Amino acid sequence: MAAPQDVKLAFTCGKHIYLSASQYVDTSDSLYGMSDDNLVVFEEAVAKKYRVVPHASDA
Repeated sequence: MAAPQDVKLAFTCGKHIYLSASQYVDTSDSLYGMSDDNLVVFEEAVAKKYRVVPHASDA
């Protein structure tokens, strides 16, 4: 499995977002990593579902 390149941005107000260089594949409900697309994730639950940093190694 290819891991997407991603980063978590944390703000002083306690909020955070995730930026990922990956593409959403609707036919498999998954991410295709190392893409030239930019994915922005605002919710922790979504980051966990698609294993975006810091959840990249979660099983």
